[in-house]
Amino acid sequence: MRKRTLTAVAVSGALFVGMSGPTVATGQANPAGEGATRPSPTPPKPPPPRDVIKDCPEVDTTNWADCSNATFRLLPGERISVRVAAASEVVDAAFQLVEARDVEEVISEVESVGKKKWRPLLNNVSKFTERRVTLLASPMETFDDGETIKAQIRVEHIPLNAMGTTYDIPKNKAFTVRVADQLVWGKHPITITRVSKPEHGTEKHLSHVIRYTPAKNFTGEDSLRYEVQSRYGERDSATITFVVK
Repeated sequence: MRKRTLTAVAVSGALFVGMSGPTVATGQANPAGEGATRPSPTPPKPPPPRDVIKDCPEVDTTNWADCSNATFRLLPGERISVRVAAASEVVDAAFQLVEARDVEEVISEVESVGKKKWRPLLNNVSKFTERRVTLLASPMETFDDGETIKAQIRVEHIPLNAMGTTYDIPKNKAFTVRVADQLVWGKHPITITRVSKPEHGTEKHLSHVIRYTPAKNFTGEDSLRYEVQSRYGERDSATITFVVK
């Protein structure tokens, strides 16, 4: 029976703060040829995942054990995940992620981690703030006390994910959605590339915000669909619903 009690913590990561970067120009006049334009620059490819294996020795079900040299730098737009390494004799483990500067500040915990499935520990969804985090480990079973857990850690970019949501808004009032700050995970700069026309109102958008205005005296549901693009050229879309009251 496990003596250690896990605490409930979020894996989502940092708060959404700040504003998106400027709109990327799609082209400019070519002095060498009248009317010709330069093609848009090719987006950079995302970096490959960074995988490492760390030993977590003398583990105990009642405590968290330090893993050797297991402090990681997590850049904005990156996530960290863990699983038990294939060579590990301990096959069922729990992991805890803490702030490197304050190990008492727990970021996330996961239980019953095996060798096959990656388990996310933190998505750094901030646009600007780097995170430094440290990994701790503990076995799930008491017969593994005193053994060494081999942990495989992966740091990779967060794939672009546009999320849909619903807002309640008053009639005859414009409403602004900070899409890049509030509804999207991925590598910034993230820009809005397309917005559908709402049926019962109008919209105006910049590279990172959408401003919706319902038709005069309209009440009920209206919606629009937006598409965004990340620094790496990934695209995703989602629907925003407005309940006008």
